Amino acid sequence: MNLRQQIIKAFEHRALPTRLIVYDFAITFEYEEALWFSGRSWQEIRWQDWQEYSCALYAFTPEAFVYYLPSVLSSALDKPDEWLDAVDSLLCLLDRNQEPQNWDDFMTERLVGLEEGEYKVLKDWIFFISESNMYYDEEAMLRCYQTLDLIESETIRIRNSDIHK
Repeated sequence: MNLRQQIIKAFEHRALPTRLIVYDFAITFEYEEALWFSGRSWQEIRWQDWQEYSCALYAFTPEAFVYYLPSVLSSALDKPDEWLDAVDSLLCLLDRNQEPQNWDDFMTERLVGLEEGEYKVLKDWIFFISESNMYYDEEAMLRCYQTLDLIESETIRIRNSDIHK
């Protein structure tokens, strides 16, 4: 199974989000970009769409972020040698200090709690992206991968503690 097929399989259980944006007092361009995705399946979002609406990731609710995440991953496969701001944004989110207590709510609310297969495909995707050397150096890509490992460990820890309650 190729990486695109793995992405589809890992995220196929995700439903179209009921709410796209976290409402704030002022609607910013990020919110406007996020609203463009309204009613659109992640499978129909293309590289060009992410190029035009790359800031939407910052305005999505956690549910919408995870729902549209596979379209960012897939879009990067479409043109692996071309810069895509949405990919850069995702990598910035993952290139973190390796101390979970220092992570911000934005990241943890969106990435803690994914399924095992989703973490696996994200790690495979990081490896694929790192081969292009376009976005980050080897050290930063390693931090992204390690951050995913830590996020996955935190998810397992939370699930285990919920079982014992």
